[in-house]
Amino acid sequence: MRRKPVVVCISVLALIVLLTATAGADTERPYVIAFTFQGGYDFGNLMPEEQLRVFNEGAFDGWGLTYVWRYKTDPGPSPEELAPTVAWLKEHLAAGKHIWPVVYLSRIIQPTPDHLGKSTRFDRIPGMDLDNEAGVRAIFEQEWRNACLVAKELGSPGILLDPEWYGNSAVRYPTELAQMRNEDVATTIAKCRAFGARLADITEEVYPDCHIVTLYTGLSERPANWTTVAYIHLGIIERAKELGSRQVLIDGGELGLGYLHTSIAALQERIFNRWIETRDLLKKYPNYQLGGVLAPYVDRDERVPWMSDHRIGPEQTAEDFVPHFRELFRNYRFIWLYGAGSGDAISFNPWDAQHSAAMSAALERAQRTSYYCPPDLNALPDEKVPEGDRGWTAARLVHLPREVLVDWANPGETKIIRKYYRGQGGVPEAATITTGPYSADGKEWQAEVQFDKSLLNKWPWPGISATNLPVADLSAYQAIWIEVYNASQKPIQIRFSVFLSGGKVLVADSYAGYASGENIAPGESRVLFCENINEPVEAVALGAVSQPDEQMSIYVSPVYLAKRAGQP
Repeated sequence: MRRKPVVVCISVLALIVLLTATAGADTERPYVIAFTFQGGYDFGNLMPEEQLRVFNEGAFDGWGLTYVWRYKTDPGPSPEELAPTVAWLKEHLAAGKHIWPVVYLSRIIQPTPDHLGKSTRFDRIPGMDLDNEAGVRAIFEQEWRNACLVAKELGSPGILLDPEWYGNSAVRYPTELAQMRNEDVATTIAKCRAFGARLADITEEVYPDCHIVTLYTGLSERPANWTTVAYIHLGIIERAKELGSRQVLIDGGELGLGYLHTSIAALQERIFNRWIETRDLLKKYPNYQLGGVLAPYVDRDERVPWMSDHRIGPEQTAEDFVPHFRELFRNYRFIWLYGAGSGDAISFNPWDAQHSAAMSAALERAQRTSYYCPPDLNALPDEKVPEGDRGWTAARLVHLPREVLVDWANPGETKIIRKYYRGQGGVPEAATITTGPYSADGKEWQAEVQFDKSLLNKWPWPGISATNLPVADLSAYQAIWIEVYNASQKPIQIRFSVFLSGGKVLVADSYAGYASGENIAPGESRVLFCENINEPVEAVALGAVSQPDEQMSIYVSPVYLAKRAGQP
């Protein structure tokens, strides 16, 4: 039984090799773009010549440079005003090096009242300024035009689009955006597509050869789960096809592929399934392409906190990511690397000379030993392959000897907190728990947890936690795990966290859902777990990171400790 995952993994890799071999080798060099929020540089606050020298001497082909920061509402500088900046860049950029102007979709989104960027112009936005009610859409369209013009003048292949809904995650759902705009959902979706079409028209007018690298599209999801952003991207490729345009929308893969992977096999499986998920769109829309992404780190010990050990592989340094780069280069022409940094924790900073040198060495090594050879879309199977490493581990943990750590229905001395742990303060309780049993998915569930979405747009998320646990030292155990079932009618994303007494938090599986663009579907159950916990545990928590409705419920099993194999 324990050998089964190895057999499946080999068959998956053999299938991938077979399909890619049919496409034939293409020796065109992959194009790598670095994108980061670090440094605070933009076209009005240009990086110094020392930083530009780092770019010129490194292996990156493109650098993303913000046109106007995402929380501003005023128009950015015009191409005429940027003429001296563009001239300076053209003078100092090495041959083959490009600056990609970055634009942010959040500039047309209304933030929640407590969020950064609140202004009188934002106050007038009904969720998203699709009809230019607040005049912000017109500003964004002018910025899009300017960014394309500047990219063309610089000789850059295109622009970067960050479609994240900073400040108001509720606008991602067409149903909620329609409510904000006081219109029916079909009308809102149509306006999102029309807005995307308008962006394609502008691109065609000023830079018809433009490559629009969007950090993600959301189009790898099932159409029933498409977000507002997915419909905007759909509008771009629909209009581009109608125009017979040469412009290209490249799906960067932040959703659909993901930042990090627990193994090379996991990355290969996700890449392969993503081709299947998007095959029909790729065949239908010639202006739509897939790109790749990775959020690597230079030193495992200095990476940002969200890169917990439980959603990354064994990589210690930049050099260890060479196999990841090879897989990306084999499947995608355009790849972007996210330079993640938070406070003193910096995973990768492309502006930094030492970081750039380390990552460039890994990129160059991968480029020497890989070639572009994507699969033949017509040869892809109908069914996706199992994405095994997390699933296999979960199945193994469930069958190991176990004992209860948290009994939600009968907690005893364990303290139940109806909020996400460490987010207590003045935050109101935002979850309720009702004891079972409940029957679903062929199982009996111990309790139901209902999350109030009123806190979803700010940290902490609505959640429920347990502390004062009967066992704190887990060194004798293989893992801690819980099984959850989505008892609602729409997808929900659940974060299972383990808080250690030293202050560290381990997040079991939130980015497994985040990376693939898939939450827990209605009627689906999932095992979430953390392994090899070497510090005392202070608390465990379940949080609803994403839910489309005001109240959504999950059924939960107890929180279990899995004993190590061979233990009674």
